Amino acid sequence: MSPLLLALALSAQAPSTALLPVVGVGLGLEDLSRADRELRREAERVLGAELQREAVTRARLEAAAARSLRCDRAAAFSARPGEPPPLDCLIQEGVVCEAEKVVVAEVSRSGGGAARLALLVVDVRGATLLHQVVVLGMLDAGHWSDGVSRLADAERAGATLEARGAPQGVRWRIDGVEANAPPWRLIAGRHLLAANADGFVAREQAIDLASGAAEVVSFPLEAVPPPPPPAAPLPAPPAPEPAVAWPAFLGGGAALALGVAAVGIGLVPRVAYGNDAAELFALDAAANADPSSIESQGAEIATVRARAEQDAAAWNTWGQPSVLLGTALLGVGGGVVIGALLAVPLAVDEATP
Repeated sequence: MSPLLLALALSAQAPSTALLPVVGVGLGLEDLSRADRELRREAERVLGAELQREAVTRARLEAAAARSLRCDRAAAFSARPGEPPPLDCLIQEGVVCEAEKVVVAEVSRSGGGAARLALLVVDVRGATLLHQVVVLGMLDAGHWSDGVSRLADAERAGATLEARGAPQGVRWRIDGVEANAPPWRLIAGRHLLAANADGFVAREQAIDLASGAAEVVSFPLEAVPPPPPPAAPLPAPPAPEPAVAWPAFLGGGAALALGVAAVGIGLVPRVAYGNDAAELFALDAAANADPSSIESQGAEIATVRARAEQDAAAWNTWGQPSVLLGTALLGVGGGVVIGALLAVPLAVDEATP
């Protein structure tokens, strides 16, 4: 009979727990075979009829292997401290064995015959780790008995958790590990139950389970609120008043005033010199008309000539520079004032929508 037909023939009313072959680290074939036999003997003694027969388990695993099913059980023991072990392989083999739970052991041996026994119990339907036991000792029957007994005690002290009220398509996580649909068989103590679904707000809740309890919790999820309606457009701001460049007007006006003053002051010696020249011309004309008056007007002519020379010197010294400075100030002030006047209609144009 083929392994597949044998597995089907032995599947009726199968017990709920399957013991998978032992994972050995640092063991020879003889020690690994011995560990597997002794662990199964202790498991049968402690778990009794709950444990699936070895022939059934092996037949189903061999049938799956014939269909190219490959599973690395050692990966379940390779998780770092504090991280949940990967359970996909063990869950897959539990489905193959048609078991509700699977037990797998890793035996690692060090010098002097000392060994480390690690045992995992996985809920196949709930896809959760139920128990984890680590025992240090020698490769003897007491070693296996201690580990299996502690697993049985933990199983009897476990609890059942069921969550209701969640929407369709919800995804569950227990203690950070993905889980199938409820109910779940868990170790007594505190667990973190989390759920999320498309269109709903994710939720998580810490739940304390007493030993042997069958806890049912309401776990509805709130729908994600719809986005707020778009805000109404703000009214257009009022058009600003035409901007008048008062500082430019004031500055330009001041420059114009200073320019006018500078030109006016600078022209004083120039005008005085012109008056002196006109007076000298008149005196010269009178002397030419009446030569006898030259002596009487000589002093006056000398005075006017000296005053004309002073006015000419004043013009050259500060009058002409003052006129040039005033002219420049008039040009600058006039340009600033004209620019400010031209800026007023530009500001109105920019403010017009």
